[in-house]
This record gives sequence, C-alpha cells and structure tokens, in this order.
Amino acid sequence: TFGDWLRQKIKENNLSNAEVARRVGCSPTHIGNLVRDHSPNTKSGKGKPSERLAEKIAQVFGADINEARRAAGYADKDEETEAYEILPGVTVRL
Repeated sequence: TFGDWLRQKIKENNLSNAEVARRVGCSPTHIGNLVRDHSPNTKSGKGKPSERLAEKIAQVFGADINEARRAAGYADKDEETEAYEILPGVTVRL
C-alpha cells in the first residue's frame, strides 16, 4: 500500500510526518492518515493521495515518481510525453 511505502521512506530518511508535510505543503495529520492508509473523508475509510501529492512526496525522498504512483494505485507516468502505462505494454498519451 502507499502507507507501507511512505512509512518505509520516512524511516529510511529519518524524517517526521511533520517534516514531510512541511516539504510537500500539506498537514501532518494528512501525512499521518496516508501512513495509516486511512481517510476520514471516504466511505471506505481507505486513504490514497492524489496523483500530484504522491509525486511530490516521492520528490521529497528523491524516489522514483512511478514507484510512488504504483504504491498509490496509479499507472506509471512518462514525464516527457505525459503518457500513462495503464496496463503492461498499453500506454495512453495525453
């Protein structure tokens, strides 16, 4: 899950939820909810970052953006062409 991925990155980089939140421009509570895969604003209660937030969080850690996107359940993104791999070998260009 994205929470597992985020928890690992926070631990590897010895950062607090508050510091990650400051660097990406959201609240520490939001980061905490993502770490726990929780969202009080959804019917399922499952937390998932927006695509943009997942990418910003990856940048904080110097991690591969597509690694974060996959952890969050999004398709890979080709930065140069705004293309998304929706299935292995199936790419949609915008």
